[in-house]
Amino acid sequence: DIKPLSLFVACCELQNVSKAAAHPNMAVSAASRRIRMLENSVKIPLLTRRPHGVEPTAAGLTVLHYARDVLRLTHQMEGLITEHRSG
Repeated sequence: DIKPLSLFVACCELQNVSKAAAHPNMAVSAASRRIRMLENSVKIPLLTRRPHGVEPTAAGLTVLHYARDVLRLTHQMEGLITEHRSG
């Protein structure tokens, strides 16, 4: 499931969990929970929470770099799969 990675990238780019959650029509609490689950899976904080937004930690910047690659490759793969389905 790439949704947590996509949400994480949006949080980093928008520097705000609320704004990132609005795109997929997700509750802020659900978005925060998904980000925490992602952080728990890698066992290190990925975002620094501020009163008016977030910013990636050093580890978060590393994950951001690879998350963008994963998302890009996933979209390319989906496009190729669609081509295979249509002929």
